Amino acid sequence: MRKTSLELLQPGIILAEDIYADQTLIVKKGTLTDSYLVEKLKKWGVTQVLALHPASELKPALMTLIQSIPSEGNTHYEQTIQDLFFGSLLKITDDKRYGISLNLNESIYLLLTYFTEIMKIDSIYSKMLQLKNNDINTFLHSVDVFILFTLLAKKMNLPDLEQQSKSALVHDIGKADLPGMLLLKQDKLTKLEFDIIKTHPLLGYDYLKGHSETAGYAELAKVHHERMDGSGYPDGLLAEDLSLASRILMIADVYSALTLKRMYRAPLPAEEALATLSRDAHLYDQEVLKQFMHLLHIYPAGTEVVLTNGWTCAVKGHTPNFPFLLSLENLESGELFHIPPDFSLKVENILDWSGAEKSVSKKIRWEHFISELVSGNKEMAFTHFEALADGMRVEDIYRLILCKAAMELAQSYKDRFLSRTSLHIADDILCHILNKKRECYSSMISNRLKVMTVFIESETFHFPCMMFNDFFTANGWETVKHLGSEPQEIAELAGKRKLKYICFTVTNKYSLATVTALADALKAINPNVILMIFKEFYTTEPIEKGAADFLASSPEMAVQRLSLLENPDFWQRHFSEKFTAADGE
Repeated sequence: MRKTSLELLQPGIILAEDIYADQTLIVKKGTLTDSYLVEKLKKWGVTQVLALHPASELKPALMTLIQSIPSEGNTHYEQTIQDLFFGSLLKITDDKRYGISLNLNESIYLLLTYFTEIMKIDSIYSKMLQLKNNDINTFLHSVDVFILFTLLAKKMNLPDLEQQSKSALVHDIGKADLPGMLLLKQDKLTKLEFDIIKTHPLLGYDYLKGHSETAGYAELAKVHHERMDGSGYPDGLLAEDLSLASRILMIADVYSALTLKRMYRAPLPAEEALATLSRDAHLYDQEVLKQFMHLLHIYPAGTEVVLTNGWTCAVKGHTPNFPFLLSLENLESGELFHIPPDFSLKVENILDWSGAEKSVSKKIRWEHFISELVSGNKEMAFTHFEALADGMRVEDIYRLILCKAAMELAQSYKDRFLSRTSLHIADDILCHILNKKRECYSSMISNRLKVMTVFIESETFHFPCMMFNDFFTANGWETVKHLGSEPQEIAELAGKRKLKYICFTVTNKYSLATVTALADALKAINPNVILMIFKEFYTTEPIEKGAADFLASSPEMAVQRLSLLENPDFWQRHFSEKFTAADGE
């Protein structure tokens, strides 16, 4: 608490003292400030107030507690571990994420005891420090999950709390053996990169099982990415196969990941993260999620709750910086009010969260995206694109957004619902999106394969050609772009760069004859070269592959086809679809 000038007083701050004017009480201690109250205080001649500041309360209290914990009797090793715990704690804890969950004295001593005991195991300590050195954010996330898990598990009277809490700390220990460049990648992962990341539960399980003193902590490391509907990994377990500890861990893990700052995105506010969890009801245990909300005393807007006085209310909002001080509407009287700072009134039960605020549906977002493409609004189209791409892997963004949009626009053009001019405008914006995201979507894992992509001068639409090239890059291929249709020039460039794969795109009927003749000429010069024709969206004309080896109807098929030629055993396991060598495919 500190004195704050009225000129600097922000709405959403809690007054820490009664305020008097001419010996008359005008505002009670614990009142939440708003713009109306600030103006009133000015009129009453109040110049400063004692205020509770959200950013200055929890951390000073933690610092005071930390300084009061004696270090006498600790070995140097124990003191190093204790300092690591407190340093991590100060970086991740705040009221906006933890709500009212952290009972300082009791909770901190329990957490410190568990943390110190497991970190004194040499195989744990060395591997967790390796994780910290590789990626400090993943290490802090591990500590955060450990704290959240322990607090929730204790609230739910989980049996064997100590063993399970220590297991939660090392749930991501397998990531210590992953390439640091993937953990630190600031952009979206490709499918191959994500497949590598997905090995960490088994890596952690195997590591912990491999040491007799840590084998008991292995199970949660293996199952923390499983989901109630069987959609998780590595084993696709269903609800009946998941223990209460694993159900608690998956919620603590996802909440932490959403609310902590990560390399690839800003943190979500706690209430939005909880809304996300509540919308994915098929993935998480709903009773555990309710208990987690009660632990924090943070609930998504739109949730219907019952208070300790029996009132049925709807959550309308959250006090800035204090999301656990809810703004509520009494559903019987219509009265609007806040949870008081002394918690003399609080939420006792959740009735329904089906009314929790939902984001714009994917369907509506998609319609807006297509509309902005056609109308030529680059910035709005890009905004909708980013929202649609949120949470998607790179290959899926190409396949389910960019490629899908181009095909939908092409179909509208063929059905005469869209003019050629509008199609060109949309094509230009799609190119703009690719140019902005190209570097972000490049794979960090090179497969050391090369391909030449040849663009014919008569092509009038640029996006399909660009996407074709970029999709190869996103899958770790080195691409050599060439504009032109002179076969000798192409053959010489391919020879100089040691390229055995050459691909062409066809988006209009004027390119068909050129590509066919070019394929014949290249095969005559070098029969060993592998030629692929990419039949794009903007042409309805049938295409014969002629001298070419393959036809591909999508960028994904093109990459898969050539990858399978190089290493069929590996790529057959990697790709979700297996292609046969059917003629013309």
